[in-house]
Amino acid sequence: MADTLHREFDLHVWKKRSTDGEEDLYTIGVWDGNQIKSLCHIAPIEIALAILRNALETAGKPASARQL
Repeated sequence: MADTLHREFDLHVWKKRSTDGEEDLYTIGVWDGNQIKSLCHIAPIEIALAILRNALETAGKPASARQL
């Protein structure tokens, strides 16, 4: 049986640099087998990091214990 107490993430982070004085934007995904699943798509750093934090904190928890 797989150990659900430990999770490993293969992160993919893409940064879209601003060229017009606006803030940089980020896309964050995780590899799941041979597919990448998006956590956030073209978001400011504060939002991207909050989404990543939520994904890390809820990883491995039963669906009933997750807060969306």
